[in-house]
Amino acid sequence: FSDSQELISSCTSVLFDSHKEQSIFFALKHFPGHGSTPVDSHYRLPDITQSHSAYDFMPYFKVMNQRSKYDMVMVGHLMDKRIDDTYPASLSKHHIETLHNHINYKGLIITDDLNMGALHNISKNKSKLATIAASAGNHLLLFEYLTFDDIDRISQAIDTAAKKSTSLSHHIVDSTKRINQALLLNDS
Repeated sequence: FSDSQELISSCTSVLFDSHKEQSIFFALKHFPGHGSTPVDSHYRLPDITQSHSAYDFMPYFKVMNQRSKYDMVMVGHLMDKRIDDTYPASLSKHHIETLHNHINYKGLIITDDLNMGALHNISKNKSKLATIAASAGNHLLLFEYLTFDDIDRISQAIDTAAKKSTSLSHHIVDSTKRINQALLLNDS
């Protein structure tokens, strides 16, 4: 919307209210913030390590303090090596913890499209990316262009990983409850 974090926060609040009036889910995106980079994550992984600042978090603080609950936050494919030197925010447990603990967000978390070019240097394997993203703490995994076979492979990979990880298993159960609850609340 603007370079002004105040204007971004104000416009986002109006959008949120408009979506709610029409019973449409709304996602704040792209956490931790795309504003400090001109790099398009559809094609390459933006590195915000040197450019991202606390100022970029301001819309999240401001908008979330205005509402008790937002539908979703979309985590972007943004690399900040000060928080995680291995994975971008969308695949990073450390970034998800920042969203929970620093921003105090407790709602649904969705990844940006896991097929995007930003992740190709990490892996082009959809099952691997999905498992990393789920293990990081995302509740919903966004993929564009999946076949039914892709969906089966991804589901099996996450299921196999969950059998080896109690925390991932608990996270999947929690995610399912959160998603079902959100759908029930929005089904009025």
